[in-house]
Amino acid sequence: MTSGLKLSVSTGLVYAGQAGAGSSADEAEWIGTKCLLTLQEGVSENQFAQMEKAGIVLVVPQPLFKKYPESVRDRLVNFEWFIGEVSELASSLVR
Repeated sequence: MTSGLKLSVSTGLVYAGQAGAGSSADEAEWIGTKCLLTLQEGVSENQFAQMEKAGIVLVVPQPLFKKYPESVRDRLVNFEWFIGEVSELASSLVR
């Protein structure tokens, strides 16, 4: 999926945290695409479909791709690519 996602200042980074930590799905609704960095070893196809419907893109280390259903692997984003894109975006904002 790396070629289909273009990061911009309006792309949101959603962090998995404790409930009640001050962030919620409602607060993130104004962000179109949300990137969720996770070390979770797989999700069901149904869970993945729900995340996609909510505008969430999963960012996962490449070695964990094999833990996800084959039908969703091409829509995962790997950490290395994502970090490179974030670094490039940050550099462009500093210029």
